[in-house]
Amino acid sequence: PTFISLSVKSLSIQYPSVGTSCAAEYLSAFAIICECVRAATRKIVNHNNAPDSRRVTFSQEAKGGHLKVALTMEQKEVLCKAGMWLEPFAKIALNSIESLSADKQRGKIDAATIKLVAARTRFVASYISASTPTLLGDAAEEENVFLELLSEGRFERSLQIASCISALMSIINSTLFDHCLTVIMGYAYSFDDSDLFFKSCNECEEASACAMIKATFMFASALVESGECEDRSFIMRLRQIVIISLMKNGTIAQESSEMLQNRNTSLLARVAWLNSAHSAVLQFLQSSSELINGDELSPATIGRMKSMCFIVLSRLQPGEEVFAARILRLDNLSLIPVSIRSILFKELCSKSTRARKQYLHSILSHGDLLDGEGTRGPFQLESLRCAASCSPQDREEDLTPLLPMGKLCLLHILSSTINIDDIRNYDELAQRTNDAKRVILDALDTLLEMENDDQIVTYAKKIENGTKLYHLMNVALLGENLIRDDNIQRIICALLSSYSSSSCDTKVTTKSFVDACFRHSERHFGNKHRSNADESVVQRAVDDQVPCDDDVGTSDNLSDQETRSLDEFVNDLCTNFIEYGAQYDTFVRFVRVFFTLPFPSSVISSLIRRLRGVLHLLTYEQESSNIGSNDVKKELKRALTKGCSDFEVIEPTDILDSFAAVLAKSTDANSRKFDLECGGFFYLLAVASLSRNLILFILHHFSNSGMREAMHRRLMSLREEAFISILSIAGQYLRRLETQRRSEDDFDNLISILFDACVHRTSIISVDGDSFVPHSDYDWSAFLMKMSKF
Repeated sequence: PTFISLSVKSLSIQYPSVGTSCAAEYLSAFAIICECVRAATRKIVNHNNAPDSRRVTFSQEAKGGHLKVALTMEQKEVLCKAGMWLEPFAKIALNSIESLSADKQRGKIDAATIKLVAARTRFVASYISASTPTLLGDAAEEENVFLELLSEGRFERSLQIASCISALMSIINSTLFDHCLTVIMGYAYSFDDSDLFFKSCNECEEASACAMIKATFMFASALVESGECEDRSFIMRLRQIVIISLMKNGTIAQESSEMLQNRNTSLLARVAWLNSAHSAVLQFLQSSSELINGDELSPATIGRMKSMCFIVLSRLQPGEEVFAARILRLDNLSLIPVSIRSILFKELCSKSTRARKQYLHSILSHGDLLDGEGTRGPFQLESLRCAASCSPQDREEDLTPLLPMGKLCLLHILSSTINIDDIRNYDELAQRTNDAKRVILDALDTLLEMENDDQIVTYAKKIENGTKLYHLMNVALLGENLIRDDNIQRIICALLSSYSSSSCDTKVTTKSFVDACFRHSERHFGNKHRSNADESVVQRAVDDQVPCDDDVGTSDNLSDQETRSLDEFVNDLCTNFIEYGAQYDTFVRFVRVFFTLPFPSSVISSLIRRLRGVLHLLTYEQESSNIGSNDVKKELKRALTKGCSDFEVIEPTDILDSFAAVLAKSTDANSRKFDLECGGFFYLLAVASLSRNLILFILHHFSNSGMREAMHRRLMSLREEAFISILSIAGQYLRRLETQRRSEDDFDNLISILFDACVHRTSIISVDGDSFVPHSDYDWSAFLMKMSKF
């Protein structure tokens, strides 16, 4: 009563001074009282046959299957009196909300106004919920868990449902609600390391807007659960408004993930209240689709919601497990494939004792009374920390909790491992493999769907191509049973075309690939999960310490850890390629990616050395039957340019030596001859690279004795066919310079001559009729002198 009397001055008028009044605080306190009544007057039944994903109860009194709060007569009287004391304030708040639409032009919308309206809305919603005598519709349908109100101790019904619906419609149609949606949905497609989260903003307004959105959904839910709303058009209208905002904010331009210099110290708090609001939006769209029959969402809306799901999941931090659970339960909209939802939900709350405790703690922290988990929300909370109290044994059992998943939450599925330690027989192994195949296929299909969405910047498009490319390649390491699947190969080929297309910046792609490989290495990170913001901090540190070389093909400025992790990945890829991968074009594409991007020369040389005996298998099946096709020419050009159109960039020495070693004479008479028929694509690439190097030496470095000696050593070690082809190609290319000017077609000219000499076997003769084919050191010097004249 004392508290009530203190609040009269602030709550008895419709328009209190929002800048100085404590009205919002009083209303929030009243809402908590109503929620307390709601919790105390419920009987919670947890059936023993509940699935593991739902049976998350640790209270001693709940283990028997029933949890009931016994109310004394005195307590019942207190609850009834609380309802009478709060009734006039609930009516005042409801009247204020009803007039919101009519007063939308009254003054400007500021943080204090939003806060007050949000507090009123939450109070009215909680008051209605505390006095609702019917079963909770959503939870009552669950066979394992249901909640029901006791008839004793509840509030008397005092608010007319018709007036409540009118008030809700006033909110929905108000400028204030539209403003709040605009504020929070502007972040719906942003990772927490994006520039938006580091720019200055009105944090009070942002927090109030999040509270307003959640209170509105709470109001709508309370009306539906009252059981007295036959006309649910207000749900349809609210749904339309939310979808319009979702679609409007789905067209924002891609943001830079670069960290700003001045980090916002309140970042964690801002991300927390936005995560809560965004998960509430997704949950409302899910629940409303169940209430409104025949109102299906458009594919475009589903696409935006799908991206929003993964982005919000990537931002969640320890303590927000309940938000992750809400998103993973959005099953009827098919936003996240069933197989992925299943494994993530298992990781979230049932894989270990620590995970289950953490999940329950999150439910209690956020007062989630509607999830049917046998709890009473914050009224059963024992700690205000974000992490649940766990024993050392619990922590040792679960060293890597699911949250935070980070921005690569979907990609981590592709680069995960299949655990077969507990497999007891072949049937279990086959089942485990099939389950893994379904998860991988669903993850790939989800990525492809997002990449093909041209209307918005989806979750997948916000991640660097090199990062996606690295995790995609990890699928090849999961075993032959997966990589041989036709659907998996089809999707991988489509994604590879997107991630390594000619329009991509090859330097950026390579840099992000190396960075992703480095981060994924267990040698560097003991914990595989990091928040997005922490990832960006590490990225800045790496960027500051390791300068980026602008020259394509000479980007060896990597740290020892980066080089080691990349080399280990290449080694694993080569091992699996030799063991089973060479027979699949998809695996061949993975390996050939390393020749089309400016990776460190040491890595490329190592790759060639490891595959020395199987380089002839780097030719696609369709290329083998038509090696002179235009597709082969395009692939060769990508491998020669590596995204750099400058013809005069000389390849590193170790790569040239590796090419020469492949084409070198063999001392073993029984060794396989590596020519065009045998070597296919790689033979053409080696010949083209050495021919280009010879051309550049003659044109620009003829007086360099060191380069002359290296060139002489390489060419004189070659088989005769390769030797003749390289000199003939160089001679013909130099001759063409007399008749045409240098242009962007240098690579095309080189490839054209290459195919004339190697594929079409066209004889290349000098002007005076002599062939440029030296066979001794003297002839070599004479040839160089003759070529230098061009």
